[in-house]
Amino acid sequence: GQDPSDRRAPRGLAYLAAGLALCFMTQMGRYAKIARLDLAGYAVLQDLRAELEPTRLRPVVTHVQVQSSEDEDTVRRIIDMSEQTCFLHAACRSANPTRLHTEPETH
Repeated sequence: GQDPSDRRAPRGLAYLAAGLALCFMTQMGRYAKIARLDLAGYAVLQDLRAELEPTRLRPVVTHVQVQSSEDEDTVRRIIDMSEQTCFLHAACRSANPTRLHTEPETH
């Protein structure tokens, strides 16, 4: 393995985690604004792990912190709607098999 101090950028998994968090948080803000709900502050903490052999991602665990004057059921609805409308969380819900088709190179 490479010494982490030699890397010039985070590993790809860090970018994936950041993308998941950003998409989820964007959907939270959008839904609260459209539904005219109080969402004074919100943050996510994600646990995203990968196994190297065989290469696979473990389930993404997302913890959400919300500051709001809304009742608990309304806050839960905001979170549920965010998860349902987040494109990247939807991609993580089930296996996404990859199909690769190649053709011989022609000169």
